[in-house]
Amino acid sequence: MRPPRRLGPTGRRVFDVVLVLLLGPLVLWLSLGTGSIPGTALSVAMVLPLLARRRHPGAVVLAVAALCLLQVVVLDQPVAGQVVVPVALYSLARYAGPVPAGAGLALAAVGATLAAYDWRARGGFEDTGDVVRSALAIGSVALTAWVLGALGRTRSSYVDALLERGDRIERDAVQRVALAASDERARIAREMHDVVAHALSVVVVQADGARYAAAQDPRVATDALERIAGTGRGAGARLTPPRGDRVVCPRTVPPPS
Repeated sequence: MRPPRRLGPTGRRVFDVVLVLLLGPLVLWLSLGTGSIPGTALSVAMVLPLLARRRHPGAVVLAVAALCLLQVVVLDQPVAGQVVVPVALYSLARYAGPVPAGAGLALAAVGATLAAYDWRARGGFEDTGDVVRSALAIGSVALTAWVLGALGRTRSSYVDALLERGDRIERDAVQRVALAASDERARIAREMHDVVAHALSVVVVQADGARYAAAQDPRVATDALERIAGTGRGAGARLTPPRGDRVVCPRTVPPPS
């Protein structure tokens, strides 16, 4: 199985730096429009932790959550830097385990409720229904980011499992081929051993008979020698593969002149 294209360590770092460089000026520009110096400082501080969103997603979410809580205590209105909250939640669900991701989702729900209540108290919402609707709107954005991150983590795990299974199947196939080749070599060696042993036993018997018969009748010795030669040629023919199957190895040393 061909592995999917993924960013390497350098590519991931560059992507995170570019993300911060894009969000930073945007958040700064939106914050300067409000004229709030504390809001601008909080917005910039919320963007910077995204540089570590892959290596330490839990710490990034905690840092952003602490800054959001500080905004609730210090300021009367939300700040532009809170647009990084969905990015932090996505990173937590994507790069952390199920337990930290679930804790982050619960924290997001609490934060959405707290933010909606704070904006109601300071922004003039008319009734409790406004708080509920605001909390649902904020929570839906956070939930969407979290679900996208969880789906990305699940897909990555599934692809990694498929790649590992493909590698295991390939290793097993190579091992089976090696075992089959070893068995074939052992079979050929056994056959060659049987052929050579049989031929040698015949040669020894014929040679002994020729040696004893040579003193009485030289013709018997001649016939025995012919049978010995025939036995050797027959054994050689059985050990030699057919011409079409013969493997010709290239010479590595030039023949003598």
